[in-house]
Amino acid sequence: KKIEATDGSVITLADSHGFNRPYGVAVDASGNVYVADTENFKIKKIATDGIVTTLASSHGFNIPTGVAVDASGNVYVAEPLNHKIKKISAGTTVLSGTAPPPTDNNEYSVTLTADDDNGGVTTQTFTIDVLPKPVITFTPVANPFNSYLYGTFTFNTPITGFDSSDIVVSNGKIETFNKSINEVVISGTIEGTVTIDIAADALKNMGGVGNAATQFTAVYDKTPPIKPVITEISDYTCVGNKEITGDNTLTISGKAEKGSTVEVFINSSSIGTLVVGDTGIFIYDHTNTVLADGIYNITAKARDAADNLSEASDTFTIIVSTTDGDNDGTADFCQTTTVVAKPSGVSPNGDGINDTWVIDLNGVTNIKVSIYGSNKLVYSNSNYQNTNGFGGTSNQGEKLPNGVYFYIIDYGNNTKKSGFLIIN
Repeated sequence: KKIEATDGSVITLADSHGFNRPYGVAVDASGNVYVADTENFKIKKIATDGIVTTLASSHGFNIPTGVAVDASGNVYVAEPLNHKIKKISAGTTVLSGTAPPPTDNNEYSVTLTADDDNGGVTTQTFTIDVLPKPVITFTPVANPFNSYLYGTFTFNTPITGFDSSDIVVSNGKIETFNKSINEVVISGTIEGTVTIDIAADALKNMGGVGNAATQFTAVYDKTPPIKPVITEISDYTCVGNKEITGDNTLTISGKAEKGSTVEVFINSSSIGTLVVGDTGIFIYDHTNTVLADGIYNITAKARDAADNLSEASDTFTIIVSTTDGDNDGTADFCQTTTVVAKPSGVSPNGDGINDTWVIDLNGVTNIKVSIYGSNKLVYSNSNYQNTNGFGGTSNQGEKLPNGVYFYIIDYGNNTKKSGFLIIN
C-alpha cells in the first residue's frame, strides 16, 4: 500500500498477485516498487501502471527479506537464510553478492546502500535473524531399561515437521508418541542395544533449515542380577562357632553382582542399601544399631541399573547372646565347656506325647533354661524340671507360634549347652 504525501490517503498498489508475506520494499527513481515476496521466494516489481511482474524467482532465493534499488535500477536483495546479499542488475536477472559470516546465530541489523557514482544514493535498513541448525537431544528416564524406554526429544531452536514417522527404531518399536511434548515410549525386542535414528532434514527450524542425521542408543536388559550371598558377620566372638555371637552391633558381608544396589534385610525388615563395587563384595555397616539378644535371619536382594530385582539370598541366621552371668567379660555361651547341641523339638498339642520339652538334667538341680525367639527372651526358668518343663508357652502365658527358637541350658560350674528348639 501507498500513503499519499499530499493528503494522507492510502492506495493499494497490488492485492491480487499471490503475495505471501511481502516484507522488504524499495522504490526506484521512476516510481517502480520492488517487493521481497518472502514466502514465495521471489522478488516482484510493481510498475507505475500497476502491472506486477516477477523480477527474479529461479535463483535459489530462500526467504528474501530486504530490498534496495540504486539510481541505475540495480536491485539488491538480502537473503538471511542463505547468508548472502544478491544483486539483480538493471535489465537482467544476473545475481551477485557476498555472504556474511554464517557461524554466529543471532539477530543482526543490516543496512543496504546503493550508489551509482552520479550522486544517486539509496539505502534501506532491516533486521535479519540467523537461526541455528536444529540439534536434537534425547533424554531417557532410565537407560538401561527392562521393559519400556521412556524419553523426551528436545531441540535447540523452534522446529516444524517432527512426528513419530520421523523416528526409526531398531531392535524395538514405538508404543506411543505424544507430539505435544515430543515424548516417546519404546519397547525392546531382544536384550541388547536399541537404536533410535532421526534422518537428516526430518525436521526444520523456522527458516527451513533441516537437522543433521542423528542417532541415539539405549540398552534393553530384562535379566535379573544373580541372587546375593551373605557370607559372614564381623565378629563371631568364639573361634569355631559361627552360629552365635556376643557382638550385638553387626557388620554384614556378602557377594553380589557388581554395580547392583543391594538391599539388606533382618527378619524381613529392610535395614538399608548400598552399591556393590567392581570386586562384587559388599560390606554393610549396621553397627549404629544395638541388637537385643535373639535370633536374626539376614537376607539380601540386588537391583541392577535396569531396575531388575534378584531373588532373595539364602537366609543367614545368627544368634546374638550377650549374657555374661559370671561377669568375666566373655559371653556365657562362649565358655570353653559350652556345647552346641543338635536341634530338638516339642509338639505341645495336648496328646500327651512330647507336649513338654524334656532335657538331660545330668543329675544337676537348679538348672537355668533360657529360650529366645523373635529377637527376644521368650522363656526363662532358673529351676527347670522336666515335670514342669517348657510346653510352648512364654513366661507371659502366651502360646508361642511354631518355628525355630534358640536355647541356652546353664548347668552351673561354667557348663552350658545351647542349640535350636523347634516348636511344631
